[in-house]
Amino acid sequence: MNKLLLFFFALLCLAGLFAPLMASHDAQFYFDRGSEILSSTDPDHQWTYRWDLNSAQADFSHALRLNPNFTAAYTNRAYIESTRGDAVKALKDYTSAIGLNPQDPNNYIQRAEIEAMQRDFEPALDDYEKAIELQPDNRGAYRGRVRIKEMQNDFAGAMMERVRMIEEAVPVFTGPTLADGGFFARDPGRWRGRLSEQLDRALAADTNFAWGYYYRGVFKSLTNDWGGALADFQRCRNFPDGQVRDYAALHTWLVQTQNGERNKADPGLLAYCHDRTNGTPVDWQMQIAKFLLNQISELDFSRAIAPSDTGREQSEFWYYTGMKHLLADDKEDASDCFRKSLATKTRPYAVFFSARAELSSLNPAMSPE
Repeated sequence: MNKLLLFFFALLCLAGLFAPLMASHDAQFYFDRGSEILSSTDPDHQWTYRWDLNSAQADFSHALRLNPNFTAAYTNRAYIESTRGDAVKALKDYTSAIGLNPQDPNNYIQRAEIEAMQRDFEPALDDYEKAIELQPDNRGAYRGRVRIKEMQNDFAGAMMERVRMIEEAVPVFTGPTLADGGFFARDPGRWRGRLSEQLDRALAADTNFAWGYYYRGVFKSLTNDWGGALADFQRCRNFPDGQVRDYAALHTWLVQTQNGERNKADPGLLAYCHDRTNGTPVDWQMQIAKFLLNQISELDFSRAIAPSDTGREQSEFWYYTGMKHLLADDKEDASDCFRKSLATKTRPYAVFFSARAELSSLNPAMSPE
């Protein structure tokens, strides 16, 4: 009798050990079936669409009852809940998924989109930022932050988010074509025009947006609006930000030189460097000015790049070197320099658009205007 009891006791123990495995297997079955139903749903067929969503949601719920740690079941169920407009349940499920797998940026983005729709902006901005921390090249997260800034009527903030997106999440430039730039590559003229319109709106809302004047001046210079560009660069000199003043002075030199006014460009940049109150005689912006004024060689200019540079100075080195070659009518070397500028890991916003525009102008077949 005792042996029989021990036998049954052993069976119960084994059943207890294998129950979680069996439940996990069953959970996978319901998850797979729900996913298959979800993938085959057709919103155009309303009479079956609601039933399909109900069925898939029930399967994901069943999977979670069997395995409460099934991350993908939470995200799939959250998608259905969001589709049906049940934001509260969707947020709860995305939060559960994040708790189980905090390293997946997509769940932060999905939760942020629901928060933004509810106009709960600060948590949404935080979620997009977390996604960027996990995946710095996630352009969707940057675009989400841009949309929220615009919804808050913070147009200057929206513009700076676009700057971050270009500088931190820009596609890799490879080969002789400009095909990596998406919409910009297909229609760069229209893209620059759209950005200029956004800058106009930002500056109308915030007249103290110093970088806005600088970026708008850059875009105007790319369309040969020399007077408009110079006016914007001149505005930059009235702001306390030393960097924006420096780059405005450098681009003033470029605009005047391209417009055949070298007799104004050199004295103007020399005077700016003499009266410059920010920085030091050996900092990076001063090295750019010395190079443009022929006070240092290209080799010395390259040696001025900081050992700790993450790519920004390298990109600017190739851009300004390319402009010097272009101004000397050395188009082949200029093209090579612009390609190298775009090939660096980190590219400043203005350099990215400027180098692409110059390269496109030198090689019209690459990217039609």
